[in-house]
Amino acid sequence: MRKVLLMAGVCALGALAYTLPAAAAPVVTPEHLTVYILPGRQGLPAPNGHRNDSYVPSSFVLKKGVPAVIRVINYDDGLHSMYAPGLGVNTIMMPGKHVGATLQPTTTTFTVTPTKTGLFRWQCTIPCDGGINEHWAMSAGFDGHSQVGYMAGFFVVR
Repeated sequence: MRKVLLMAGVCALGALAYTLPAAAAPVVTPEHLTVYILPGRQGLPAPNGHRNDSYVPSSFVLKKGVPAVIRVINYDDGLHSMYAPGLGVNTIMMPGKHVGATLQPTTTTFTVTPTKTGLFRWQCTIPCDGGINEHWAMSAGFDGHSQVGYMAGFFVVR
């Protein structure tokens, strides 16, 4: 009798396992970030005594393995870039467009999916922030080309 019950139990478990759907792979929801490029007259004040071209915000926290959709809105009339070789980021942001007396911002969207954790510095590689600012935002900072908080920053990947 035990053999019959054991066999019936094994068959029932086999049938149950056969009818259950396989577990689906987890769906990874992308992170969405919005960044603004502000021209010198609207940018952040700096130690040089002037307002300077600025990315706001300039540093970001990302998650390893999670796509980050980054939307950059450029209110400046000049080209800008975001270059972070450690993450494979090398994107150009087109300048805003003059429409009559106003400047219409342009939007550039790109996606990065970090594959490793760490601190990754990015910088704008296109000369900007001229005039009375004398390209201060592009000058060498304590940790490399361009001033962090203006035309450079960090991706923190956790």
